[in-house]
Amino acid sequence: MRPRLKQLAQSGASDEQIVKYDGTTDNQWEPADLIDVVASTIHITDFFATDETSPDAGTMSGVPTQDFAVDEELEFTVGVPDGWDGVSDLTIKVLYAMSTASASKTVRLATEGYIVDESGNDVDTLSATNYDLSPGSSANAPDRSATIRTIAAASLGIGDHVALKIARRDAPSDEHGGDFRLVEVTASLDVEAGNTTDLPLPYNYVDDLELSYNTAAQVQIGAGRCRADDNITNMVVTSTITVDITSSGANGLDTGSEANSTWYYVWLIKNTSSGTLAGMLSTSSTSPTMPSGYTKKRRIGVAYNDSSGDLFDFQQHGHGKDRIYDWIMPRSDVQIASSLNATSYTNVTVSYMPATTEYVHLCFRVTGDGARVRPDGTSIGEKFPLREETSVAFWMTAPGQTIEYKVDTSGGSFSCHVLGFQDHI
Repeated sequence: MRPRLKQLAQSGASDEQIVKYDGTTDNQWEPADLIDVVASTIHITDFFATDETSPDAGTMSGVPTQDFAVDEELEFTVGVPDGWDGVSDLTIKVLYAMSTASASKTVRLATEGYIVDESGNDVDTLSATNYDLSPGSSANAPDRSATIRTIAAASLGIGDHVALKIARRDAPSDEHGGDFRLVEVTASLDVEAGNTTDLPLPYNYVDDLELSYNTAAQVQIGAGRCRADDNITNMVVTSTITVDITSSGANGLDTGSEANSTWYYVWLIKNTSSGTLAGMLSTSSTSPTMPSGYTKKRRIGVAYNDSSGDLFDFQQHGHGKDRIYDWIMPRSDVQIASSLNATSYTNVTVSYMPATTEYVHLCFRVTGDGARVRPDGTSIGEKFPLREETSVAFWMTAPGQTIEYKVDTSGGSFSCHVLGFQDHI
C-alpha cells in the first residue's frame, strides 16, 4: 500500500526547538511561538498505525508507522522559501523503526528527483542515490533517524520546487529480512536569523484576512497572512486594504468595467519585486488577470454586485479556509420564493450564492398547516417538516441548483430567502 501524504506542520530549531506549530479547528497549523528563527523544518508526512494483526516478536506493533516494503515509493515536493539564507543545504531525513530479525543486514533507500525553478522553465535532474540503513538498537520504539539525501545550496534558488521520490530497493547480498517501517519524513532548510515573516507558512495556509463590506463600491481586506496559491510565497497584510469596484488594476477590477448582477471574487495579490500587497476583484474564481508586476495571488473571498450596481452588504465569519457569509440585506432583496402554494413537490431555484459555495443557509416562512422541503431529485420522502419560520442548511456546489417544496394543505403558502452561505478559500 502506498503511503498517503499530507503536510502536517513546520517548526524551527537551533539545538533546541524554538518554533512550535499548533493545530487549529479547521485542520490548519500555525506558529505559536516565533523567536529568532535559524532553521525551518517541513514535516512532509507522518504515518498512522497499520492494521497489523499478527506482529512478529520485536516489530513495531502499536507505533504509528507505515510498512515500507521493497519497491514501495514515496513522492513529495518542497518549496524553497522567501527567507532562505542562500547558503544552507536542503536535507532530507527519515525517522524509522526496524526489527533486529536480521541484525547484520541493511535496508536500501534510493532517492531521485528534480528541481524546477519558479518560472517552471528550468529543470535540474537529481540523479539516483542509494542510502543503506542498519537495524536500530531498540526495536520497539521509533528512535532511529538518518539524513538520506543532501541537496547542495548551489543547486537551489528562492521559489524553486524540489520534487523527490524515496523508494525502497533490494540491497545487494544483504537484504534485511525483518520488519521495516517509516515513521516520518522531513525536509530542513535554514532561513535568515530573526526572519520570522518569511518563515514558510504551511501548505495552503490562511489566517484572518477577514473580508468586510465598506461601501456600495468597496470591500476591505483585514490584517492577516496566507500562503499564495502556488504554495511558495507568504503574503502578510499588516493594515487594512480597500478594494474599489470603480477602480482598475491593483485595489480595483482586474479587467473590464463594473458589471451588474455579477459575482466578483476577491483576491490578495503581491508584487514580488517591490513586495507591495494589494486587493483585486475579478469575475474569475481561478485565473484573474494580474496587473503588471504582480505575480502572486490567493483568493480570499467573494462579493456580489446587484442589479443596481451596488455591492451587497454582508458579514464574513471565520479565520481559516472556510468562511461563512451572512447577508445584511432586506429579505425581499434575497428572496427566492414568495407565497407559493403547490401541494406536490415543486422545484425552487436557489440563487444569491457564488459558484464556490459549499452550502447555502435558507430561511423558510410558512402559513397554514405547514410545508415540507427536501433536496431536488431525491427519493427520501417527507423531509424537513416546516412550521411558521424555519432555517435549514443545504449542501450545494453551484448557483442554479434547486430544492423541492410542497405545502401540506391547500390554502397554505411557502416563502424562502437566502440567509447566507459558506465559501471555501
